[in-house]
Amino acid sequence: MSEQTIRRTERIVDLQTAMPWLVAAGIYVLVIAVAPQLLGDPDTYSHLALGRWILDHGAVPTVDPFSANFRGTHWPAFEWLSEVVFALAYAAGGWMGMVAIASAAAANAKPEKIYIAMQQKRRHFAA
Repeated sequence: MSEQTIRRTERIVDLQTAMPWLVAAGIYVLVIAVAPQLLGDPDTYSHLALGRWILDHGAVPTVDPFSANFRGTHWPAFEWLSEVVFALAYAAGGWMGMVAIASAAAANAKPEKIYIAMQQKRRHFAA
């Protein structure tokens, strides 16, 4: 074996492999730190209410069940899965449960992009 191969196998963690996970952990910690502002959007409450409605009724609504002005009009609930996840997270951990889920989703999005970019860069330089 060459010296380079031996040094590479001695490493427990390869930096290129660990980088996306380190970025994810950093983003997760950062997002948790700003938790009070994370879900301050008024739509968060409607997403939570709709998630609870879906769990209570066992179906995705086809009409708006909460609007004062447009109650009963056709309405596609295209975010139903995230609303159910928010409702389950809220039931399990309250507001911090929702923050943890939102933080995990935000942290998970970046490492995948970094990993893909690193793979493309590696292929580019190998060619």
